[in-house]
Amino acid sequence: MSRPSKKRLSLMIRKGLDDTALQVNKALRGKGVSKLEPVLARVGHGGRLPHWYKDLRAKGILPNLDGKTIGSVVEILAMNESWAKKVFRFLAYVNQGDWLARKILALVDDIQNEEQVCRGIDAALKDFDRRKKIASRLEKPLLPDSYRKAIEQIRQTKPLHLGVIDAADNWVIETQKDAGRPPNDNEWNRLKRSPLDGLIGMSFALQWRYNFGRLFNSGT
Repeated sequence: MSRPSKKRLSLMIRKGLDDTALQVNKALRGKGVSKLEPVLARVGHGGRLPHWYKDLRAKGILPNLDGKTIGSVVEILAMNESWAKKVFRFLAYVNQGDWLARKILALVDDIQNEEQVCRGIDAALKDFDRRKKIASRLEKPLLPDSYRKAIEQIRQTKPLHLGVIDAADNWVIETQKDAGRPPNDNEWNRLKRSPLDGLIGMSFALQWRYNFGRLFNSGT
């Protein structure tokens, strides 16, 4: 699977820039920052919360930091909202009839457990190789080699959970093109304040299109 072009990435960033700035400014005032605590600990040195987190949460202030360090703080706070949006966008478009999408989804499910993600990557690569051998022997269509490369790329990305999120985001961009837009402000705010209660689903028409559409398109 090819990686998104610089032009496409730039467009994605511009589309979400206003909302990202709003969320970062809220976090810099200490509002809702406790929700970011698990992610801040995960990206912090040694799995610890940053030294400035305690005062930011309790008092809404940051210590007297130099410009470079302030930039790092802003970058860390900005990560969380954009990561979450990428994951939910993937969940909105994922097609489990696609081998790569199904494997990435399993890794997303284990994203907070690095050991499980590593095991999932190994299992996915073994499954790819097994399917390729079987397909070759039976003279059936092979899975694209780009699928294997996409899984391998996850392991090469540090931190590992970011590799999973990038793989999910790349899958949406590659398969949905411009139609795979991120949630707008209204949709995102509704998602954050509303219980899902198992309401996410897919119509039978979409299931049919995802699973059998290629059979009909290949003959045209």
